[in-house]
Amino acid sequence: RNIKEKLAIAKKAVSFLKAGETIMLDESSTALALTDFLPREMQLKVVTASLLVAQKLAKHENHELIQLGGSLDKVSMSFHGILTELMVSRLRIDRFFFSAKGIDAAQGASEPSEERARMKQHVIQYSKWNCALLDSSKIGIKADYFFISPREIDVFISDKKAKGKNLEEFEKVSIDTYG
Repeated sequence: RNIKEKLAIAKKAVSFLKAGETIMLDESSTALALTDFLPREMQLKVVTASLLVAQKLAKHENHELIQLGGSLDKVSMSFHGILTELMVSRLRIDRFFFSAKGIDAAQGASEPSEERARMKQHVIQYSKWNCALLDSSKIGIKADYFFISPREIDVFISDKKAKGKNLEEFEKVSIDTYG
């Protein structure tokens, strides 16, 4: 869904990268799209719990890949659980790029899965900078488990259709819209 928008969001997200950083990509389709735009000449350390993201990055020579392990969620093809969280707690994460089922201006981003929400919440504890990558169809949507408040989001990147979705409610969040 919304492939054109997700590609535009992903393309903009890479503009925030700096050489030598350690970044974390979640299991979302938008993070997967971001792998297509990672500058291959830029030295990066990429951390992910997603098998699909890891598979796409496995042949990128300048990107050191750290695959997190744990219990496999066969729907998202990503790992979660105590082992995954322990690995995250041992890493420096400069930037966390994530998506969600929905985002609400008052409560933040949410997921329908308790495990995915808990994993993302855990990463946020260790990340220096958090970037929400959500297309406009997710604005105003509330899933069951909130994992990040609006004030913890450093940048929220969405598509052009987001401009008609009461973005003024996100007044303390830097919002960029593209696509």
